[in-house]
Amino acid sequence: MKKIWIIILLIVSTFSFHVYASNLGYTILNETIVISNGVQVKSITANVYNDNNTESIQNIQVIEGSDDVFLTTWSYFNGEGNLVNRDVLSLARDFNLKNPNYEVIAGVNGDYFTTGSTINANMIFGSKLVKSNNHDKYFSIELDAKGYYQSTIKTIALGDVYKLYIYHKTTDALMAVVNLENINDSTIEVGQTGIYYNYDSISKASGKHYSFDVVMKTTTNNQFYFLGKNPIEKNSTIETTSSKISVLTKDEHIESLLSEGYIKVQKEVKTVEESHTLLGVDSQVIQNQIIKSFAEIGGQSASNNESRHPRTGIGFDANNRPILITVDGRQTGFSQGVNLREFAKIMHTHGIVNGFNLDGGGSTQAIIKDGDDFRMINRPSEGGPSSYRTVSNAVFFIKPRSKANIVTNLNQESLTITLPSMNYDVFLQGVKQNITSSSLSVSIDSKRDNTISIVDLTTQMAVHNQVIYAYYVKQIILPTFTLIEHQILQDKVSISIHFEDPDRLIDRMYVIHLETDTQKVALIQYSGLRKAVFDTLSEGDNHYIIHYELKDGSKESIEYQLLYELEQPNHEPSSQSFPWAITLSTSTIGLGLILSIIWLLSRRKKA
Repeated sequence: MKKIWIIILLIVSTFSFHVYASNLGYTILNETIVISNGVQVKSITANVYNDNNTESIQNIQVIEGSDDVFLTTWSYFNGEGNLVNRDVLSLARDFNLKNPNYEVIAGVNGDYFTTGSTINANMIFGSKLVKSNNHDKYFSIELDAKGYYQSTIKTIALGDVYKLYIYHKTTDALMAVVNLENINDSTIEVGQTGIYYNYDSISKASGKHYSFDVVMKTTTNNQFYFLGKNPIEKNSTIETTSSKISVLTKDEHIESLLSEGYIKVQKEVKTVEESHTLLGVDSQVIQNQIIKSFAEIGGQSASNNESRHPRTGIGFDANNRPILITVDGRQTGFSQGVNLREFAKIMHTHGIVNGFNLDGGGSTQAIIKDGDDFRMINRPSEGGPSSYRTVSNAVFFIKPRSKANIVTNLNQESLTITLPSMNYDVFLQGVKQNITSSSLSVSIDSKRDNTISIVDLTTQMAVHNQVIYAYYVKQIILPTFTLIEHQILQDKVSISIHFEDPDRLIDRMYVIHLETDTQKVALIQYSGLRKAVFDTLSEGDNHYIIHYELKDGSKESIEYQLLYELEQPNHEPSSQSFPWAITLSTSTIGLGLILSIIWLLSRRKKA
C-alpha cells in the first residue's frame, strides 16, 4: 500500500494546478473624486488581497465619462506621415491639434507596441486603419463612435479592393466612397478613379488630377493606408514621392469633391462600421461579471498574469459605457502593482461587467485636461516628471463641439433618417438633400457604396457619418481573348495579346518562350492590349505560354505557337561562279605538266 501512495503522490506533483480561494479582496482606504469637463476621476488608495489573502497597497485611478463625451483611440504621425511613438500627454496634444472639432478630456495608454507600430490591429479616430492584423496571442475590440463595446475581433476581414474616402475639410463630413483601380494603374477610363504613390512607369498617366500631402501612411506588410490633405489641382504627367499622393478620376462627381476635401485610402474593414475604432488588448480578465482564472485569461504569459505589475485597463459597465482604470506599481510603500485577477477584482468593484487588460508596466499613464494643457494624474513607474515612456496609441475621452442623436433605418433600398430638428444638412454621396421635415427617406443604390453625412448648421460640424457598402451581387465577367499575333523585326519577336476584360480582373500577365526558357512581362499598351518582346527566336517551331493572374489570385494560361524559317540562299548562276571554275582548270593543267615531266625523266634514265 505504501508504494501505491508514493506513486500517486509523484503523479500529482507532476501537474501544475491552482485552487482559488475566495480571498480576493479590495478595501478602499482613501478616495478623492474630481469631476471636470464631463469626466469623473476617482483617485484611490486601497488595500488589495490576492487569492492567498496576501495584502498589498495600491494607487488606483478610475476614469468615467458622462453622456456628453465619447471615447476613441489615437496615434501620432510625424511630418513624413510615419507613426512615431509618443507619451500619452503628447498624444493628447496632437489629437487636439489635428481634430479641431473635438478636445481630449482624459485618457490612458493603449495597446502593446514596437517602434512605430502597435502589436495589434489599430483603427484610430475617423476609422483610420493604421494596422490590420493582430498578434497571435492577442486580439482587438471594436468600439462604436461613442466608445461603447461592440465585439471582440481576432482576425480582421478586409475587402478585396482599396477605396477612396473623401471628407469635407471643414466639417469632416464624409462626402463619398469610391472603389479604386490598382494603385499606380496607368490606364484610368471613364467612370474610374486611380491613386498614385511613389509612381514610376514607362508610360505615365497624365491629365487633370489632384496632388495631396501625405500626413498619415502605412506601407508595410502588403498593406497601404494613406491620409492626404491640402489638394492642389494639376494638369500634367503625374509625379509623386513618398510625401505626395495623387488622385486621377474620370468620374465628374468625384472630381468635383476633391478640391474641397481631404482623403483616406484603405480597404473596407468588413463588419466594422464607419466612425468605429479598433483597440488591441492583451486579454479579457472579467467576462459577464465573472472574474476569469489565470488559465482562462491567456494573453502574454502565465508569469505576467500572476505577477504584480502596473496595469492599464478598459472596461464596460451594465449599460456598456466605457471606464478606464490604471493601477501603479513597482513603488514600495506607494503602489506595488496587481496580478490580473486582482485587477479584475478592482474592475468588478467599480461596476465593470466586461474588462480587458491593456499594456502596463512602464507604459501605464493616466492624464486629465488641466486648463489649456494636460497633466499626469497617476505616478508612472518609468520616466517623469517631464518625460515618460513613449507608446504607439492611447485611449481618450473626447468632447465634440456638437453632437446629436441621429437615427437611421435601412429597409431594402430606402434609408429613413430621423433628425432632432430641421437645423441640419443631409448629404447622400456628397449631394445635399431637400429636407421638409425632421424625418426623411432617401433612395439607396445597392450597386455602389453610399455615404450619408449629417452636418449641424450651427457649428458647421458633421455629427453623423455612415457608409452603406454595395450589397448588390454583380455577375463577374471573366476576360476573353480575341487575338494573339506576332511580329518579327530583325532578331526580335513581339507577341501581342488582345483581350476584353470589362471588370478589369487581370492583375498581371507574362509570357514564357519554352525553347529558351525565357520569361517576359506582357506590358500594358492600352486597355485590352498587352505585349511581350523577346530578343531571341529559334529556327522552326517556337512555343509560348501566356500566363495571367486575376485579382482573386486565380491563374490561367494560353498556348501560342509560331513557325520561323531562315531565308534560303539564291542558287541561280551568277558571275561569282566563274572564278571558282577557272581555278579548278588551272590546277588540273599544273598537275598534268608535273606528271609529264616525271614520265620523261624515267624514260631518259632507262635509255
